[in-house]
Amino acid sequence: MAAGRLILAGNSGLFREGLKSVLTERGLSIVGEVSSLSEALMLLRSRGDGVDLIVYDQPEALARQVEPLKRITREFPKTPVVVLADRMDAADIDKARKSLPQD
Repeated sequence: MAAGRLILAGNSGLFREGLKSVLTERGLSIVGEVSSLSEALMLLRSRGDGVDLIVYDQPEALARQVEPLKRITREFPKTPVVVLADRMDAADIDKARKSLPQD
């Protein structure tokens, strides 16, 4: 697998550590770990060299992270964000999707 540069975002340090272990075993590089998408945005801005993917573990309502998600997609349109969740409210998904730039 080709090396990729990832940011792991989410409140649970334990979850991030476990995911980091799995991903690094597969040749991916974790360039940062943060607790929110707002922090991921700050990290993206400070790095300057790009990131291939943001993996966001979403334990709370996605609606709370819509604004930072919009800023990430606007400022870094080539950096995809994957949202991991065991449950999602359909209204939150619709709100997030409608607020993002459409291709």
